[in-house]
Amino acid sequence: MPDEQQRRGAEGGMPDPYPPTVRIERSAVAALLADHAPAAAARVEPTAKARPRAWLWLVLLALVAGVASAGWFGWPLYQRYFKTTWIVDASGGGDTLTIAEAVSRAPDQATVLVRPGTYAESLELDRPVHLMAAESGDQAPLVAPPEGPCIVARAGAGSIVGLRFQGAAQAEGEAPPAVPCLDIVASGVLVEGNEIESPYGPGLRLRDGAAPTIRTNTITGAGGPGVLVSAGARGAILDNTIEGAGGPGIVVRGGSAPEIIGNVIADSGAAGVLFAEAAGGRFENNVVRSSAGSGIEVGTSADPVVTGNRIESAGQAGIFVYDLGKGRFRDNAVVSSGYSGLVIAAGGAPDFATNLVRDSAEHGILAIGRGGGVIGDNTVRDNKGHGIALAKDTEVELGGNTLEGNKEPQVFDGWVTGF
Repeated sequence: MPDEQQRRGAEGGMPDPYPPTVRIERSAVAALLADHAPAAAARVEPTAKARPRAWLWLVLLALVAGVASAGWFGWPLYQRYFKTTWIVDASGGGDTLTIAEAVSRAPDQATVLVRPGTYAESLELDRPVHLMAAESGDQAPLVAPPEGPCIVARAGAGSIVGLRFQGAAQAEGEAPPAVPCLDIVASGVLVEGNEIESPYGPGLRLRDGAAPTIRTNTITGAGGPGVLVSAGARGAILDNTIEGAGGPGIVVRGGSAPEIIGNVIADSGAAGVLFAEAAGGRFENNVVRSSAGSGIEVGTSADPVVTGNRIESAGQAGIFVYDLGKGRFRDNAVVSSGYSGLVIAAGGAPDFATNLVRDSAEHGILAIGRGGGVIGDNTVRDNKGHGIALAKDTEVELGGNTLEGNKEPQVFDGWVTGF
């Protein structure tokens, strides 16, 4: 409004048709509701306090249930799937008192560490665990079951390392059982650095297509073979010592074809090594010493590769090939055999080349009974009989052998007398 008009209105003139605007302050909403506040508080306050209490009880109940579930279910699940090292102590200082309990509870690929003590139990390894001795030497734990095998291993993998095993004793008046101390069945387990004694059965048997690694073990005093490989088994037998077996040190039969490398096989009660029943495989860089029978026998259509071995002081032939046995023999040393160094009989037909045959009590090489094969590039010397003696019914192919210091004639073709 113009200032002149404002003055006239104030001096009593005509009323101003446009009076000045007056600012009105509205009351706050809180003030308008002031009369109702106590009732609203009475309604809201109990609900606000009740809700936190209900949630608190629910949380506490959930925590209690979780702790109970962990106790009931979590600990066994942890042991079965996450606990990777188990301690076995016969005196009670570990996780379990027995090896069998630890194996049954441990997860796959767990280590079962066995402390010193004697464990009179026969074990089943049907899952891949690593069974290991906590101490070595005389303090190594001893597994000595009163009956049955020491271990039957069926797992595809896993290991048995550093333990001592003693097979069950023979009951009075009973025939020796054929139960092995360690029985490897269709398994690829590693058996390393163990001491195995099995007075009335094989020290170790591989069967049913097993393909384990048997390495640096000592196998003594087996009632049967030190190692029996049968039923299509394969695998590797490396750097073991096999002594004093009642039967052959190693038997390979039933189409089996293992790799046998770097072992010492001594004082066997029969042959040092026997290949039979279409067995094959490789026999390389071993020492076969002081067997009661022949050092190596190859029979019944067996056909191994035999290379780089030393066969010494065999009670009979150094190498005996018979019953349609074959074999490829290279770079072996056959020394001080009780009979001839190499004997071929009953349709045997080895491929025998680049070997050394010396100091045999009879002939260096003898072929009888429809024996055949190829004999070439060998060194045959200082044997008590002829260097090579061939019976009339044999068909041996000779070529390029070096003969010296043997009985004359060095090669006796048409030999007809006995040993």
